[in-house]
Amino acid sequence: PAEVSAWEPVQALVAGPTGLEALEEILVGATDWLADRSALVAEIEPHQADDAQEMVRKLGLGEVLVRPDLAGLPRVLVARTR
Repeated sequence: PAEVSAWEPVQALVAGPTGLEALEEILVGATDWLADRSALVAEIEPHQADDAQEMVRKLGLGEVLVRPDLAGLPRVLVARTR
């Protein structure tokens, strides 16, 4: 929508062919900088929930869940380290 594209940089709106490339880069880097017993929280598109959770599991970041937004859509990826 225009109210989003007018304010957000293109890189924030288009992450690549699958839409998960930017998240993958963050998650891969997180294994180096995320402290023990902490959490990484990222906004995702509802249709990305399953793939995003699988990505976290494959990286071995620990517990993963997706929380709903105010409309009840799966929108918030939460990955907690052990």
